Amino acid sequence: MKTRSQGSRLARTVAAARDVAIVRVLFDLALRRGEVADLDLAHFDARAGRLSVLGKGRREREWRTLPPRRTHAAQQRDLITQ
Repeated sequence: MKTRSQGSRLARTVAAARDVAIVRVLFDLALRRGEVADLDLAHFDARAGRLSVLGKGRREREWRTLPPRRTHAAQQRDLITQ
Protein backbone atom coordinates (compact mmCIF):
# COMPACT_ATOMS: atom_id res chain seq x y z
CA MET A 1 0.00 0.00 0.00
CA LYS A 2 1.34 3.44 -0.91
CA THR A 3 1.82 6.07 1.70
CA ARG A 4 0.47 9.56 1.22
CA SER A 5 3.95 10.96 0.49
CA GLN A 6 4.61 8.26 -2.15
CA GLY A 7 1.33 9.10 -3.86
CA SER A 8 2.18 12.79 -3.78
CA ARG A 9 5.63 12.13 -5.23
CA LEU A 10 4.12 10.01 -8.01
CA ALA A 11 1.62 12.77 -8.84
CA ARG A 12 4.46 15.31 -9.09
CA THR A 13 6.45 12.97 -11.33
CA VAL A 14 3.48 12.44 -13.64
CA ALA A 15 2.76 16.18 -13.76
CA ALA A 16 6.42 16.91 -14.56
CA ALA A 17 6.41 14.38 -17.41
CA ARG A 18 3.20 15.94 -18.76
CA ASP A 19 4.71 19.42 -18.61
CA VAL A 20 7.84 18.31 -20.48
CA ALA A 21 5.67 16.67 -23.16
CA ILE A 22 3.63 19.86 -23.58
CA VAL A 23 6.72 22.04 -23.98
CA ARG A 24 8.30 19.55 -26.41
CA VAL A 25 5.15 19.50 -28.57
CA LEU A 26 4.95 23.30 -28.52
CA PHE A 27 8.52 23.75 -29.71
CA ASP A 28 9.18 20.61 -31.76
CA LEU A 29 6.04 21.02 -33.87
CA ALA A 30 5.81 24.82 -33.62
CA LEU A 31 2.24 24.61 -32.33
CA ARG A 32 0.22 27.41 -30.80
CA ARG A 33 -0.95 27.03 -27.20
CA GLY A 34 -4.58 26.71 -28.34
CA GLU A 35 -3.62 23.86 -30.68
CA VAL A 36 -1.93 22.04 -27.80
CA ALA A 37 -4.81 22.74 -25.42
CA ASP A 38 -7.19 21.19 -27.98
CA LEU A 39 -5.23 17.91 -28.14
CA ASP A 40 -6.71 14.72 -26.76
CA LEU A 41 -5.27 11.22 -26.53
CA ALA A 42 -7.45 10.28 -29.51
CA HIS A 43 -5.42 12.74 -31.62
CA PHE A 44 -2.19 10.77 -31.03
CA ASP A 45 -1.12 7.97 -33.39
CA ALA A 46 1.68 6.20 -31.50
CA ARG A 47 2.49 3.74 -34.29
CA ALA A 48 3.07 6.47 -36.86
CA GLY A 49 4.50 8.93 -34.32
CA ARG A 50 2.18 11.76 -35.23
CA LEU A 51 -0.47 14.10 -33.87
CA SER A 52 -3.68 15.29 -35.47
CA VAL A 53 -3.83 19.08 -35.02
CA LEU A 54 -6.64 21.50 -35.73
CA GLY A 55 -4.82 24.63 -36.83
CA LYS A 56 -5.85 28.24 -36.39
CA GLY A 57 -8.91 29.02 -38.52
CA ARG A 58 -8.99 25.55 -40.03
CA ARG A 59 -11.94 23.23 -40.17
CA GLU A 60 -9.98 20.03 -40.80
CA ARG A 61 -7.24 18.42 -38.77
CA GLU A 62 -3.80 17.89 -40.22
CA TRP A 63 -1.28 15.26 -39.19
CA ARG A 64 2.05 16.45 -37.82
CA THR A 65 4.91 13.96 -37.49
CA LEU A 66 6.72 13.96 -34.17
CA PRO A 67 10.52 14.12 -34.23
CA PRO A 68 12.39 10.96 -33.25
CA ARG A 69 12.78 10.41 -29.52
CA ARG A 70 16.16 11.30 -28.15
CA THR A 71 17.61 10.50 -24.79
CA HIS A 72 18.39 13.23 -22.31
CA ALA A 73 22.07 12.22 -22.46
CA ALA A 74 22.14 12.70 -26.24
CA GLN A 75 20.53 16.13 -25.90
CA GLN A 76 23.08 17.18 -23.29
CA ARG A 77 25.96 15.91 -25.46
CA ASP A 78 24.69 17.94 -28.41
CA LEU A 79 24.44 21.07 -26.28
CA ILE A 80 28.00 20.68 -25.02
CA THR A 81 29.48 20.07 -28.48
CA GLN A 82 27.82 23.11 -30.09
